[in-house]
This record gives sequence, C-alpha cells and structure tokens, in this order.
Amino acid sequence: NDVQKTAQMMAKDLESVSEGVTKNVALVGEEIGKGWAGLHSFIDGVLNENSLSQSEKVREQFLARFPDLKEEEVVDSFNCSLVQKYRCYHNSGTPERQYTFDGTLYVTITSAAFWAEDDEAGFGRANFPVVLRFNAVEKVQRGQPGMLRLLLNSKASFVFNSFESENHYMGASSMLEHMIESTRSVASQPTGEELSARDGRGADAGEEKAADEQEKRLATEPEKAAAPRTSESDKKKTTGEI
Repeated sequence: NDVQKTAQMMAKDLESVSEGVTKNVALVGEEIGKGWAGLHSFIDGVLNENSLSQSEKVREQFLARFPDLKEEEVVDSFNCSLVQKYRCYHNSGTPERQYTFDGTLYVTITSAAFWAEDDEAGFGRANFPVVLRFNAVEKVQRGQPGMLRLLLNSKASFVFNSFESENHYMGASSMLEHMIESTRSVASQPTGEELSARDGRGADAGEEKAADEQEKRLATEPEKAAAPRTSESDKKKTTGEI
C-alpha cells in the first residue's frame, strides 16, 4: 500500500511538472512571436523611412540640377552613361569621335532629364544637363545589350548605356516607352477649347441647314401662298356684287 501511494504521489508530481513546463513553453513561444512581430514592424518601418528619405533625396538632387523643371514629378532615376558621336561637317577628313558622359537619367512625367557628372570629352565644363521632352521623341530603340536610344522628331538621337544592371536597363526602357506613349495619348485628346469650337461649328452648321431647308420650302410652295390675300369686299367689287 505504501508503495502504491508513493507511486501515485510521484505520478501527480510529474503531471504537475509537465503541465508547468507546457505552460512555460507556451508563454515563451508567445513572447517570441511578439518579439518577431515587433521586429518585423521595426524592419518595415526602417525600410519605409529609408525609401521615403531616398525619394526625398532624389527629389532634392533633381531640383538642384534642374531648377527650371521644379514643377516636374520625378518618377524614377537611373545611373547610366550618355554616349554621343560628333563629327565635323566642314571637314570630311576629320574622323567621327565618340564621347561618353557618366551621370544620372531622371524620368519625369513629361521629360527624360540627364545630368552629366563628368566630362571625358574635355569641353571645359564638368557638369551639364540634357532635357528631352517626350512630345519631341519619335520612338525608343533598344540596340546592343544595355543600350537605349531616344530618336527625336528632328532625327537627332541620344544613346544611353552602362546601366547598373539588366533590371535597371529594362526598367528604364519600359518606363520611357510607357511615358512617351502616355504623352501621345494625352496630346491626341481634344482640349476643352477645341470641344467648344466643335460644338460651335456644329450649331452654326445646324442653323445653316435649317435656313437652307426653309428656302427650299418657300421655293416649292404655290405662288398663291406667297401672293397677297384678297378680301371679301374686293371680291364683290370685282364681280359687281353689292
């Protein structure tokens, strides 16, 4: 009997210990879960802050470099190079030369703005801007791997290459194509003044048409409709009746 009682007491103790361990493990797991959730929130906050601060930095940098475009919104920016070829049109014997300018390509709502940060050509000016309005771009051409050409309506062209990665190159190409196409779509839509002018022309045309129809009706009516009506007294006079 004593052995049995002892065994029962030991079983109860083990059961209580097991329940305690289970509760403690559950609490630890809950706290760890809270910790991870807090850590994730912290990381998300840091990333959002970094993203916002990076966007603000790009905006400030853009305004400092392109003060005339202060009304523009920067959609994205890419580090790349501008490749330009120059030739002497007055001397055919002078060979064509190619120059590369490293810098940053900013894509805004209406323009592609490139800021050259060094001057390999030795033109005496280290930094200079190049602004290409989308409404002046005829098409975007993808050439050699990593090379992007903007062909203008004037047939001049600007070539960009040396993007940081293939993803950056593809992103810049797709974004420029989309922005240029959007600019064309907006330009093809009639403005409010044009719509008003069309409505005015439509109203004038309607009035002219109504006047023409009125003239036709008058021309086809019997002559008696247009002649003055004879009163009853005049009729009696002509017939001799009193």
